[in-house]
Amino acid sequence: MKKFIILLLFSTPFAAETISWEINQTKVFFVQNKEIPMIDIAIAFHAGSRYAKPGLANFTAQSTMLGSKFLNKEQVNAKLSIVGSEMNAFVDEELVIYHLRTLSDVPVKTISDQFHSAIFNAAFPSQEIRYQRQAILSNIAFEQDQPEEIAKGVLFKNLFPSAPKYVSSTNGYTDTLENIHSSDLQQYHAKVLSQPDTSIIIVGDTTEENARQIAENLAYKSHPSAKRLEKEVLNKNNEPQSISIKPEQKQTYFLFATKIPVASTDKTFVTYLLLNEVLGGNSSSYLFQTLRDKEGLVYEIHSNIEAIDDFAILSISGQSKTNNTKNITTLLENTFNNQQIDTVLAPKRIKIAKESLKNKLLLNVGNNQSKVMSILQTVKHNHEINYDQWLIETLDKITSNDIYEALKVLHSNQFYKVYVGC
Repeated sequence: MKKFIILLLFSTPFAAETISWEINQTKVFFVQNKEIPMIDIAIAFHAGSRYAKPGLANFTAQSTMLGSKFLNKEQVNAKLSIVGSEMNAFVDEELVIYHLRTLSDVPVKTISDQFHSAIFNAAFPSQEIRYQRQAILSNIAFEQDQPEEIAKGVLFKNLFPSAPKYVSSTNGYTDTLENIHSSDLQQYHAKVLSQPDTSIIIVGDTTEENARQIAENLAYKSHPSAKRLEKEVLNKNNEPQSISIKPEQKQTYFLFATKIPVASTDKTFVTYLLLNEVLGGNSSSYLFQTLRDKEGLVYEIHSNIEAIDDFAILSISGQSKTNNTKNITTLLENTFNNQQIDTVLAPKRIKIAKESLKNKLLLNVGNNQSKVMSILQTVKHNHEINYDQWLIETLDKITSNDIYEALKVLHSNQFYKVYVGC
């Protein structure tokens, strides 16, 4: 599936408190962490790839630090390097994120100036844009040779045939990228900076007073307006089919997926999170032990669940020898056969899965980067700030019967199936 990171910050006794407030139509999240003398700052705009023509959002974000109205690329980089700072841009289907990591003793004014030079005054010089375009084209060429990326692209086009922006690669395509110019980047960048519901995330070794000053300086530079970029509405209906793609390779990559009509704020979603862990979320999972260890049909296999808008997608993917397609399909069909439920949901497997999922959710509370990413997931899905705590509390309440009922709903004929290298 599209890259999606489930890293959630929990308000446990071991986790630092998340403080939030709003300034100039911008949400601010602050977590103080004194473990290392660094600060991570991210600005997230709801302006990712599903809001623009293919490749435009990513091309724009990756080009912002190539020179400003007053400084060339080398001068922008020098302003960052001289105080040990590093800035990057990240784009997924929902968000455009600018992330700065810096030492905690860097003055607030310098931090604000770094964002101002690299992001808010981006000039998109033509020569640098040409180099950036070539770098992205190289990434596109690499994607086109990877069975995982081939399968994802085909799958999403069939999952959401009426949403071409959403199903496009974040990098876009060769032809669309060739037709994007500096003026297009400048125009889209202006739209990005004006998006409402912008979020600023500050995590690290600094005071709340400093965090508020940084947030104020950044919030008033983004100029949010009431005009939102429009995104495509995704179809929740399932119209499954099987697709075979046969490039020259010695193994088969398979990817199965189905839509589940459950919102990420429902208790049932947490049940499916746990079911996913039972199916293929760890080395003790049913699919791993059956298809890999017992039957020896796959080199690897795992499952994944992700929230999209007000529903979820459950997927199963892996690699096997060629000519195993029929056997793999049969065993996966048996997984969702009511006669196999007791085997899939063995009490020991559920116990291990529950502990495994809880550990995953609580694993990354100790460093700045993971806390930034966990808050970004809250921002991405418009969750309440206490969503993380709700998840862990709800997980504790999930029973074997809940998982049993969730598995009964799923049937093998609900899955889209993509095979690459049959």
